[in-house]
Amino acid sequence: MDPLFSYLRYRAPVLLSLGVFGAMFAFVYFLYDLPWGPAGYAALVGGTVLLLLALRDFSAYRRRCRALADELASLDAGAPVLPAPAHELEERYAALVQALADQRAALAFQADRRAAEMQRYYTLWAHQIKTPLAAMRLLIPSAGPACCGPLEEQLFAVERYVELVLQYQRLENISGDLDFVRCSLDDLARQAVRQYAPAFIRKGLSVRVEGLEQEVLTDEKWAVFVIGQLLSNAVKYTQKGGVTLTLAPGSQATLMIRDTGVGIRPEDLPRLGERGFTGENGRRDKLASGLGLFLCREVLAKLGHGFAIESRPGEGTTVRVDFARTVLEIE
Repeated sequence: MDPLFSYLRYRAPVLLSLGVFGAMFAFVYFLYDLPWGPAGYAALVGGTVLLLLALRDFSAYRRRCRALADELASLDAGAPVLPAPAHELEERYAALVQALADQRAALAFQADRRAAEMQRYYTLWAHQIKTPLAAMRLLIPSAGPACCGPLEEQLFAVERYVELVLQYQRLENISGDLDFVRCSLDDLARQAVRQYAPAFIRKGLSVRVEGLEQEVLTDEKWAVFVIGQLLSNAVKYTQKGGVTLTLAPGSQATLMIRDTGVGIRPEDLPRLGERGFTGENGRRDKLASGLGLFLCREVLAKLGHGFAIESRPGEGTTVRVDFARTVLEIE
């Protein structure tokens, strides 16, 4: 809003009062048929004085507005630094703002404390659960050949969910955990494939890794994690056929993961990667958490890599991870 117009609105009651006061004097002079000379001179002198005072008041008003705008632009978690109050009303407003700032700081402190406690709890849980899981893996062979396969499949799923929890907890401080080195795309892909080889074998799916001799600059651990999550989704929603990992046509650093699964509805594609969004496929099997693709998107954004999904129902899904991007998300 224009400062002058804003000031006129702010001082409208005073200006209106002056106008009414002047009109009353003029009306009285008119009724008594008094000479206008002295009144006009007095009005000129008084108007000049009022104009100078108004200019001074407008200058102070504009300075205060600018100070408040600057404070709003640089507002942080602390209490705002307001201009010195000019009267009691502004003092009360300043006290109200201070009380709200104190309340917000207290709420933020409580929220941070709860978040830290929850993170410590889940991190501890994720590490402690590994011990019984390792014991279960040792005991599976004693269950007999008929039970080994199903038990191993379910144990593998539990281990992957535990890994998701751990990576989710690390996501907040991922910047301190990054180690960018030149890695072979073929090696990254094969590491992820080896992790999910039992799942491919159990479902009778094929997996091909070809044409990935190029090297890319990335963080090896997080890149393998992302590729593994994409393979996990591919295996979960593919009943026959298989998965192919290769370079995207016309690219030297874009990994393309293509499956022959059930595909994804067009209306679900824009929301893939949102926290907790599972889509029609996830709602159908009631097992999806909506966390895997969310983590993939967040990790790739922090690594500076591109991410795109193409799919049609019944025709499979193609995921492209562009390792050529160099824009990093720095915290």
